[in-house]
Amino acid sequence: MNDLRKWWWVPVLGALLCGGITALLVTSGVAGRVEDGAVAALEAAGLDTGVDYVGVDGLSGIGRDGVNVVLEGPAADEAAAVEAVSARSEVDEVVYRVVESDATGGLGADDGEPDLDASDDVAAPTAEDAADEAGDGDRQTEAAAPAPMAVAAVVGADEMVLSGQVPDEAARDALVIAAVAQYGEEAVTEELEIAAEAVTADGGTLTVSGEASTEAERAELLDRAEAVAVAGGLDLVDGVTVRSVEQSLNDLFELDPIEFDTARATIRDGSTPTLDAAAELINANPDAGPLLVVGHTDSDGSTRTNQALSEARAAAVVDYLVTTGSVEPERLEAEGRGESELLVDPDITPEDRQRNRRIEWELLS
Repeated sequence: MNDLRKWWWVPVLGALLCGGITALLVTSGVAGRVEDGAVAALEAAGLDTGVDYVGVDGLSGIGRDGVNVVLEGPAADEAAAVEAVSARSEVDEVVYRVVESDATGGLGADDGEPDLDASDDVAAPTAEDAADEAGDGDRQTEAAAPAPMAVAAVVGADEMVLSGQVPDEAARDALVIAAVAQYGEEAVTEELEIAAEAVTADGGTLTVSGEASTEAERAELLDRAEAVAVAGGLDLVDGVTVRSVEQSLNDLFELDPIEFDTARATIRDGSTPTLDAAAELINANPDAGPLLVVGHTDSDGSTRTNQALSEARAAAVVDYLVTTGSVEPERLEAEGRGESELLVDPDITPEDRQRNRRIEWELLS
């Protein structure tokens, strides 16, 4: 009996060894399946490139419902990684060890040493890489460069309207002062916007637009606009157009209609300034024409009478322009259309009839 008591520890040791061996066998058998499942869970969550599966947590890895596993990765991925791997049926708990990224862009080891040997795994930049990097720098610089200052000016014979963006008050003042010197203070309208972050005076433009009645007037408008552009350090962009002679004449006659004596073709003295201006305009555009002078009447009276009256009035205008205005006769023709093209129909009031009594201009093809 004493001998049996002396060997009491043998059964106990056997039980412990059996339990340990069983634990090791269970852990070893499950480890492969756990690793596959954990890696698959990390891939499904998009974390496989940042988080590493380390293994089972030793003998303590045999949990109540599965094994305990160890993961390593950046702190930012901890919650998502733990949630993804814990959802596996064979995993009981997840131990997550935070490992921050090292200078090479990989995860650093627990001892603080980099995972990769930079001299072995990081390739030196090639000449092509350097060229690509330089090209990207050029594109970035170009994209970040401010746009050239762009100013628009609408001009007329006696006015200028400035609009667009300028970098600062000094640039704005320079343009306004130059415009006032050309047109006078009351004739300049300033609508410029200061936008220092977006514009620069270097390479900027002043785009001038407007209409001129003649080429000479157009040249004068451009000369005055050029003075403003130079003051602002801008290049002048010509957008001035020349109105057709017939359109300019129609504008003139609409603004100051020709008046005749009642039921006659006699031009009243008050209309001679309009005719003088018309002669000057025609003579200033020697390449324009020939032009057709068209007479119109109101509907008061007979159609035959009105037709004859319209022809006589158109002829009277042509005669004045040739004899007094020195316009070459071959550049003008007269035609009457009577009451056939009324602007106001019916022309009941005196104002309506006055609108219908008119001279109009057309370009003969």
